[in-house]
Amino acid sequence: MDLGATFRVLGRLSESKQILRQVLDAQESLLGPDNPDTVNTMAELAETFRDLGHLTLAEETFADVVARRSRVLGSDDLETINAKAQLAETLRDQARFDESQELLRQVIDVRRQTLGAEHPETLNAKLGLAVLLRDTGLLAEAERILDEVIATCKTSLQSDHPVVLSAHHNIATIFQAM
Repeated sequence: MDLGATFRVLGRLSESKQILRQVLDAQESLLGPDNPDTVNTMAELAETFRDLGHLTLAEETFADVVARRSRVLGSDDLETINAKAQLAETLRDQARFDESQELLRQVIDVRRQTLGAEHPETLNAKLGLAVLLRDTGLLAEAERILDEVIATCKTSLQSDHPVVLSAHHNIATIFQAM
């Protein structure tokens, strides 16, 4: 899988897809379909599909990752939640905004409960929701969420943290859209 992931990062997506499919087939046969390594390879393959613009395949694969991780780890496990966040991003890329929003709200709730409201992953999920809301024209709600993120960031993160910088950028885009 490491070679497949490396090819994906390097932008050699077709090679990445081919290698990851071979590795996934071998892992499913040798380790089983629910083995963590197998599911991690499947998640990497789903990301490759998304990067290639094969959004239906990416969605199906991410949904399978969510199902397998839910079955093995539980629906509130952080690995499962991370897969849901990836699935939400893929749904957003397909303009399936309501489904994406529902998943992002689930991700935020679980991350808030398990990691805390001030954790960068929780804040990043809220940023994703705010961007989705902005892109669908729900500017007031997007602005409210971004204000919450910025207020939380002021007390918990350094001013140059990527989440803080992203929040400031996104609130500026909301003001431009108003």
